[in-house]
Amino acid sequence: MARLLSLVLILMVLVPVSSRLIADDSITPLTLGIDPAPKRDGDKIGDDPGHALGLDSQSADSYISCAAIDLQTGDYDKAIYDCSQAIQIDPKSVRAYLVRGNCYNASNLYARAIEDFNQAILLNPKLALAYGYRGSVYFRQRDYDKAWSDLTQAIQLDPNYADAYAERSGACDAKGQYDNAITDSARAIQLDPNNADAYYYRGSAYEALGDKCMAAPNNSQTVQFGPNGEQNVNDLRIKNYDKAIADIEATIAIFRQRNKLTPLAPILSRVYFKRGQVYFHARPMKAGNKAAPH
Repeated sequence: MARLLSLVLILMVLVPVSSRLIADDSITPLTLGIDPAPKRDGDKIGDDPGHALGLDSQSADSYISCAAIDLQTGDYDKAIYDCSQAIQIDPKSVRAYLVRGNCYNASNLYARAIEDFNQAILLNPKLALAYGYRGSVYFRQRDYDKAWSDLTQAIQLDPNYADAYAERSGACDAKGQYDNAITDSARAIQLDPNNADAYYYRGSAYEALGDKCMAAPNNSQTVQFGPNGEQNVNDLRIKNYDKAIADIEATIAIFRQRNKLTPLAPILSRVYFKRGQVYFHARPMKAGNKAAPH
């Protein structure tokens, strides 16, 4: 993927679509570790933030329950309002800072997101989720060194934090540390076989290794691949590209399974483009032709 009360159920599900590869449709009040009040006849969620469900306006947990529903429906502004109300009531509500921080992240308000995660870490320095979420913001800002540092801290605090491994894999891939990216993705998949991000980033790393092999015959600085020379390099290229395609196919399959009722094109376009790139590079070799280097 007890951390803090019922936060054991939050397994990085709040990370916004833009920072992760896919949207996680498992965001519900229960995955937030919150028991939402039952919706009564005639109630309209969010018409009156913090009150539409008839919850106690003096209870921080009540506002967080509303924020969970707002977050589920993608209404980040109302979720931020709910969390802010909860924080006014209970300035030490770590859950409120976590939820609001993720809403800020989804709204591209990165500085505010980091402030909230900083506060959550100040309140609970041993909370893996807070480091994981802050690492997600840094990842989204393409500050991969800080992202790697926070995600590593999250993993040290919780060695079974699958999503932290997956996103750290993405950071390693972006930094050109492809072997580390593959190792982290493999660990994430071991912990969570349905982690689409892990498959995607591992596939991306395999693609990069295939590209690296493609350039090998014309690069005197490249490590030698054995007595078979270029043929051995070609074999490695094919194997890496095949692995990349398999992982990207797995990404698509998981996404479709999770989001049967969700429009796919805006998010999957990136995945299909990646698959097309790999096919483009792999096809000449599979046809027995010599692929031209980049």
